Amino acid sequence: MATIPPLEALLQLQETPWDDFEMILLDGDPVNEKSPGQRSSAMLPLIALAEDTPLVIDQPEDNLDKRLIGDVLMKVLAELKEKRQITVCTHDPNILVGGDAEQVVVLEAKSNRKSKVVDHGSIDNDSIVKTVIDLLEGGAEAFAARQRRYGLTRENVAT
Repeated sequence: MATIPPLEALLQLQETPWDDFEMILLDGDPVNEKSPGQRSSAMLPLIALAEDTPLVIDQPEDNLDKRLIGDVLMKVLAELKEKRQITVCTHDPNILVGGDAEQVVVLEAKSNRKSKVVDHGSIDNDSIVKTVIDLLEGGAEAFAARQRRYGLTRENVAT
């Protein structure tokens, strides 16, 4: 059976200075002074780059503002997808289109706990492009930005 240290010992542990503590900064300010979304964006690269096992990210747009999705998340995903498998569950077309998703799976909710796969394929697949444009707000704009970035044309997909 473990013994509990005296109160003085516990208090001493709490008061131990952290001289070698590394402060995480975001835009020059301590991350603990930032909003929850900004804190998430600062921690995401640290968490994501630390492993080589598959990574599942569920609706990152819920905790990140649009600027952070574009500035931070896209860069992290681009670097990570070369090293590990990533699954992102999202309703944000900018994440899947801007992140050059290699496989898109479109689900239809049947209930709170059940869904059905209604389509899947590459981000360049015509049916996926049409589905993203039809179902996700901002989908057409996301594809237009991707076309400009890569100098692509899509004659056969109505935007």
